[in-house]
Amino acid sequence: MMPSTGVISTAKVGVSVLIPHIRGAVTQTERPPAFQKPGDEEQLRRDRARFEERLAIATAHADYKFPDEIAEDVLQAVRERRFYIITRPDIALRIAQGRVDAMRDGRAPTTAATEQHRDHEQHAAR
Repeated sequence: MMPSTGVISTAKVGVSVLIPHIRGAVTQTERPPAFQKPGDEEQLRRDRARFEERLAIATAHADYKFPDEIAEDVLQAVRERRFYIITRPDIALRIAQGRVDAMRDGRAPTTAATEQHRDHEQHAAR
């Protein structure tokens, strides 16, 4: 065990995790051609379907902020040294719970996130 030097406790460096829900933003879910191999066709089809679903959700929600609308909130959170910066807690917390549930159930996390996005879409439509 190394002795403590106190350097970490006096450091002026902080870390924040931004979890954005940005209007019009879609995560790339397709594998780049260099990482595709024969037999991946079904996974590529599922990836494409997930991409299309997320694109439809992201462009349909007027309640998602644009990046410039989020910037000031992010700067303020960094100044406050907040670790998590969540632009839409109502969505992000459901997605996080879905991912925890997926880990517990042995499912892939992308399935959990997709289900939570779908759930948000259904609630927004009501």
